[in-house]
Amino acid sequence: MINCLECNKELKRISHTHLKCHNMTVKDYRKKYPGAKIAIFSEEHKKNISKNHIDVSGKNNPMFERGELLLQNKNGMFGKSILDVWKEKYGEEKAAYLWELRRKKLSGSNSVLFGLTGDSNHRFGISIEDIWKEKYGDSVAKKMWEEHCIKHLRGENNPCFGLTGELNASYGISPSILSSQGLQGYLNVFEKRMMFRSSLELKIFLFLLSKNIEFDLCDERIKYITKNGNSKTYLPDIKIGNTIYEIKQSCLVDSETVQEKFEALQRYCLLNNLKCEFITEKTYEISFVNKEYVNMMIENGKVELIQNVKNLSKYNRIFVDEKE
Repeated sequence: MINCLECNKELKRISHTHLKCHNMTVKDYRKKYPGAKIAIFSEEHKKNISKNHIDVSGKNNPMFERGELLLQNKNGMFGKSILDVWKEKYGEEKAAYLWELRRKKLSGSNSVLFGLTGDSNHRFGISIEDIWKEKYGDSVAKKMWEEHCIKHLRGENNPCFGLTGELNASYGISPSILSSQGLQGYLNVFEKRMMFRSSLELKIFLFLLSKNIEFDLCDERIKYITKNGNSKTYLPDIKIGNTIYEIKQSCLVDSETVQEKFEALQRYCLLNNLKCEFITEKTYEISFVNKEYVNMMIENGKVELIQNVKNLSKYNRIFVDEKE
């Protein structure tokens, strides 16, 4: 018999059932009383355990050969990513879905690297090419990097390579709102929580707020047919009174996609006795919305950025420290 160190009761063994009385698990008990006995086995029981014991160390382990094959790069899974395995097992569509779920689970604040910047991040200063070299060797990594550069139009494969300033087609253009690559967060005003999806939307929202102009996110859903015959639904940006506004960079206003949507919006407004207009970066004087101003609004609780590394990186890149 052994004594429970919590209640001093004599027992044959310290079981999960007994420890429930103390709101503990066996793990908690071992942690609280290191080296404490949980159970006492008879000599006969010990002999039975010894007889039934099978040595599975080294070459006696059925997994030993698999380990040897793995070391010799002959394992069927060698060099395959989990995505490759899922594609073989479930097919392209389901594998893509599972991969997206996994990506979301391990991204942003769920990532073990979240918030670790500079030297505190063990990946600091290491490129993906360096990681591939370490994982697959120089020759395989070189081939993978070349394929990666071609696929993602990196370096000399990019038509804008070497073109700086106004020669580059992307010069002065913020990410498109439609691309979901813009700065994202929320504006807490008028007893509402309104989402912005780009730095331009944030600047326009703060301008309107500074002028005490009350606005709301538009909830009018505009259905339209594209030139290709596809049926789509589009949600404009904001509404002030009986006017619906679409916030776009001036360079995007004349694009075919934006014009298709705006024409659909015009037809909708005509039928519902409403007006519609574009707001661009040139419509209002928004240069006062700099990093210092936005930081002040964040401190006041009126602006709330989505807290993930990618979004915060965009914020620091867009709102650089400057005197305006």
